[in-house]
Amino acid sequence: MQRPKRRADAAREAALSGQAHLLASWAELSLQAGWRDAGDWNIPEVHLALAAGTPTGLTLEDAARDLGAARFYQGVGVAEVMADWNSFLQASGQGIKLASLQAVVEGWVDASERAESLTCIDPSTGLRTASHVEELLRAIYSVPSTPELYSTAVLDFPKGISATWTEPGWPTAARIAHELNGLVSAGSAAACFVAPQMLILFQTRPDTALLLRHFYGRCLDMLDGASVDFAMAPLPLKPVSVAQILCN
Repeated sequence: MQRPKRRADAAREAALSGQAHLLASWAELSLQAGWRDAGDWNIPEVHLALAAGTPTGLTLEDAARDLGAARFYQGVGVAEVMADWNSFLQASGQGIKLASLQAVVEGWVDASERAESLTCIDPSTGLRTASHVEELLRAIYSVPSTPELYSTAVLDFPKGISATWTEPGWPTAARIAHELNGLVSAGSAAACFVAPQMLILFQTRPDTALLLRHFYGRCLDMLDGASVDFAMAPLPLKPVSVAQILCN
């Protein structure tokens, strides 16, 4: 009775292995093409692009459009975005796809036109804004079977944590945000702070879960042992908002 499940698990593992190989090749080619900082290349929208064209993935053009917008919010120039997308096409063996190149530019331009009304980074923490994480959730839920690849972690800080994000507690807040930013920039994760809680959305992998547990321990150290609740769970398969995740 377990054989169909085992075959499904094997197929999923093979797909993830193939994506990991493509991810490494893409990153290497992008750096060779002039990507400036290896530390900020791997973002969640990269992983949506890796699944483009599969039965459960976005179309190549939609994936390119989402990535173009995300790259704009990173502060990446349009020429660098195009070179990066060309590296993806080369790594995946697809050759030049003009429609997808146009889409990645359109995504970048559309995001630039919305920039005045939508802020990606919360200046008080350096993390993503809740509205930006909402956009990422919508993108994930727009692709069948993609939600099952993600998990969430929620840190529930003491009620007075809001004061930590202002004077005189801002040095501690800066250290916590810096620690988390270093973690999420190294992989497919995004985080936001909605006082007094912090939400981390990440692609389900044992190494990421281990890093998050280490981050939780660092938070306890930085807050001198203050009570901080920590919970990880799979992302619900039915669409949820940031507020719904934090309330559960």
